[in-house]
Amino acid sequence: MEAKDFAERDEKWGKRYVVTLAWQDGVDRELVVARQNELVDSIAAAGVPADELFGDPVELARADAIEYGSPDADAEAAEGLGMRDVFALSAVILLIMGIGVGGMFLFDEAGPVDIGLGPLALGVAVVACMIAGSAAVAFYTAGRVRSATRFAVGALASVAAGVVVAGVAESDSVLIEGAPRWLVAISFLLPSVLAVVAWRLVPARKPQSAWTDDEWFERFRGALRAKGVHWRNAADYESNLRAELTTTAFDDFGAPGAMARRLAGDASGASGRYWWRMPAFYLVLALFAAFMAVDAEGSARALNIALSVMLAIGVVTSSPRAWRERTRKVPG
Repeated sequence: MEAKDFAERDEKWGKRYVVTLAWQDGVDRELVVARQNELVDSIAAAGVPADELFGDPVELARADAIEYGSPDADAEAAEGLGMRDVFALSAVILLIMGIGVGGMFLFDEAGPVDIGLGPLALGVAVVACMIAGSAAVAFYTAGRVRSATRFAVGALASVAAGVVVAGVAESDSVLIEGAPRWLVAISFLLPSVLAVVAWRLVPARKPQSAWTDDEWFERFRGALRAKGVHWRNAADYESNLRAELTTTAFDDFGAPGAMARRLAGDASGASGRYWWRMPAFYLVLALFAAFMAVDAEGSARALNIALSVMLAIGVVTSSPRAWRERTRKVPG
């Protein structure tokens, strides 16, 4: 199905609607195109501007996501999220980091470089932490709290191990002497290459299709918490569903993620907690980048300052939505 174009006067309105709808839970491309075509036809038939006919595009998109979106499809996509997807995301992040750090390293100074054990250990720890941390975030959003916890602990452990190795390594613990600076700069791209290889080798995760009741309710609780539902409300939902069981949880209620998304839409304050995570995440990274800029010099300081400013802008731009969503239901 091909999408129809909004009239020139309604282009800005239409873009805001389409972008907002596409970001909602349980919404796929077919739904976006179908709703866009319906709106274009309705606007043409009415002969009035889109904002007069439908009002605010963002509000309409969120209402449409609740009415037409499929929590089952969204839950199925989350259930299929695995390490293959984590490695794909990590490859992109590591590539951007490698280009930035490698370029900074190449142009800051000149001459050969001695590669020491301490800096190498820290570099490996940062890469391991980034991959494990990405997996923790991804699995938490999918409701797999136990897996997310393991990867979060692994991320912290990798950083701790790197710091310990760097701390105990002697200042003269040099592994490679006089390495060409350009070769060392290129080596910063190696983690992204390894992530691409892992992405190609690791098979896609098969969604779980058989559930015991304990597994079902564990995933159900995790999905509710990931959607911002307070733990007390999550416990109440679980108690109510357990009381209504007639056969098994999966047979009675379907996929745990889909059920959690439906109930999260009725939980008071869930959307606010869900959306406040983004500005909070930006704020932590901005403060970390600013802290790193204090001790850095040259291009490293400039890079950290620029990064902290960009992240601070992210805090400012994402906070209004979080504030608006503090009493709104989560779509799905």
